[in-house]
Amino acid sequence: MGGDRRRREFREALKRLEEAYSLALAHQGGELFPYLRDSVIQRFEIAVELMWKAIKEKLFEEGIECRSPKGCVRAFFEAGFIGEKTARELLKLINLKNLTSHTYSQEVADGLFKEIGRLMGALKSLEELLF
Repeated sequence: MGGDRRRREFREALKRLEEAYSLALAHQGGELFPYLRDSVIQRFEIAVELMWKAIKEKLFEEGIECRSPKGCVRAFFEAGFIGEKTARELLKLINLKNLTSHTYSQEVADGLFKEIGRLMGALKSLEELLF
């Protein structure tokens, strides 16, 4: 595949996340919403996992190594690729992903769905920077 494999995978995962989010919004309050919301959360987990790996890939090309999701976001910020606001949002996305992996309740799922929608712009901004 080439040196930008993770970035392409991230782009595709983000596209799928946006599709699922739009579909869930269209069915909010309906019978299918809980299933669609859960699909959004699963796609979000995948997108965030690929997000930090795409950042790691980009940093590696620049001669910078990082090993963890938060460490890669911090290194990306320190290298000047993103500003402080975007770095904070990306770190929040990682924290949200970690929350989905360890806790699950309807209240948490509803809160996550809202946060995902609010923070999706940070993922879109990152996608633009990576390509």
